[in-house]
Amino acid sequence: MVTAGVAEAAVRAGERAPDFTLHRGGGGEVTPASLRGRPAVLLFSRYLGCPMCRASMASLRAEHERFAARGATVVVVVQSSPERVDEAAPAFPFVLAADPERAAYQAYGVTPDRLLGTTLRTMTVGGALSALGKVLRHGHGAFEGDELQRPAEFVLDENGVVVHARLFGAVADGFDVETLLRAVDARAARQAAP
Repeated sequence: MVTAGVAEAAVRAGERAPDFTLHRGGGGEVTPASLRGRPAVLLFSRYLGCPMCRASMASLRAEHERFAARGATVVVVVQSSPERVDEAAPAFPFVLAADPERAAYQAYGVTPDRLLGTTLRTMTVGGALSALGKVLRHGHGAFEGDELQRPAEFVLDENGVVVHARLFGAVADGFDVETLLRAVDARAARQAAP
């Protein structure tokens, strides 16, 4: 189901985060178990050469301290190869994880918009112009994944339970830092409540 540019993800708030094992940029692995003990923001993007993804990652890099101040680990999952993720990882303060086989995308129900139907129904003229601006500003790097992959965002609590889930309706949509921070804060408020 799609409403106002947001589709329903297979994994919903209140459910335990599905398991995965991904290559962590710079070495090692990322798993839901490795994220436990502190909140985690799990973001699914397309790949490192995607201009919309580059714009989203630049925004996350600029705002990373706000997540760190809340004790949150930010993980950006991309379809790029482990080698490309290793090359790119030092440029980012957050965890970059490679999923070229798209196993985690499938586990979380993060699906491509195969017919562009959702994108065409939900994208406004302003959204199309914004996407074009990102392409022009950030350029398009190597094609390393599915161009029709929609982004998605999940916030996990300290126990690996999903407290926020959002599958974007359009391929050109990007993460909203304020929405993610509100989800992290709401998780903290629920835990602090008697």
